[in-house]
Amino acid sequence: MSTDRLDEIETRLTFQEQMLTDLNDVIVRQQSEIMALQATCKHLQERMGSLIESTAHQAGDEVPPHY
Repeated sequence: MSTDRLDEIETRLTFQEQMLTDLNDVIVRQQSEIMALQATCKHLQERMGSLIESTAHQAGDEVPPHY
């Protein structure tokens, strides 16, 4: 193999390694964002459930206006 060809292969390998590192960083950041969004959704679901329960209890205690 000529040195020019070997240099080209080494250069490509270096760029590919950098690209893999960059892609891994993106994946790690996206995973953090996904976990934060999941926590927010869970919190909102719990909050909506408690609001529905409290609204149901309040509505059950009141007499409808037509009585």
